[in-house]
Amino acid sequence: YTNYVTSPKDLPRELLTGLIPPENQKKGGRITISSISVDTLSFHLAIVLLASYLGYLCTELIEKWTGFEIPVFCTALIFGYLVQFVLKASKTSKYVDRSTITRISGTATDFLIVSALGSIKISIVIKYGVPMLVTVAAVLILNWLWFILIGGHTSPRDWFERDLMVWGQANGVLATGILLERVVDPEQKAYAVEDTGFANLISRPIITFLTVAPPIFIGLFPVVSSYVFGWGSLLVTAIILLIGYKFKWYTPGGPLPKGRAKLNLGQQEKSEAAAK
Repeated sequence: YTNYVTSPKDLPRELLTGLIPPENQKKGGRITISSISVDTLSFHLAIVLLASYLGYLCTELIEKWTGFEIPVFCTALIFGYLVQFVLKASKTSKYVDRSTITRISGTATDFLIVSALGSIKISIVIKYGVPMLVTVAAVLILNWLWFILIGGHTSPRDWFERDLMVWGQANGVLATGILLERVVDPEQKAYAVEDTGFANLISRPIITFLTVAPPIFIGLFPVVSSYVFGWGSLLVTAIILLIGYKFKWYTPGGPLPKGRAKLNLGQQEKSEAAAK
């Protein structure tokens, strides 16, 4: 079903080895603050830590006053948006380099993953191994069905490359989707990244709400909130599919569109054979 690669030989070397050749290496960020005042990395790290610390304080205060603990991730995310709003309102966002913030975020994520793996208790994993395996299997099957049954019939062109972004994001994070998409579309000809960025303008507020709200409401009203968010999500999904079907954005039925990569390769081989 691929449209731009036919074998692992077509992949860039850096994706196969993890090492980027010198000619393909890119800059990790811009210097936005004079080193006479403060180092640029320190400035950007302070911004990230400020939002994180405010989120931590907010969680501590809420737990102290109400006895209810909100995950620090949720409150830090809210304060992150507030810090971003203040920077834009004060017209100082031009001194914040997105690439540097991304590098800091990536580094923090790496430490988070290593710390999480290091803190895993084998006894807990063994005790809850069956429920965990059932959950992982159910999510994997659900994502696969969505990838084939929904994604395969919503993109008339380059459906595999575009939906691989969704597959990666659903099974991990956005960066996972981008990495997988680059594997099958090294030159970004399918415009999957651009389309995802445009879609995020609409979906990001929804994703943020679904990230922050459920832990809070489920903690306050465990039973009712679980039913509301669970069945509510299914209902909204069904409505979206019906709207897509009505306007022919979603066309179920029929075989999945075949990729052009092997077809183009076959035509090229025939042309070369005819030339010989």
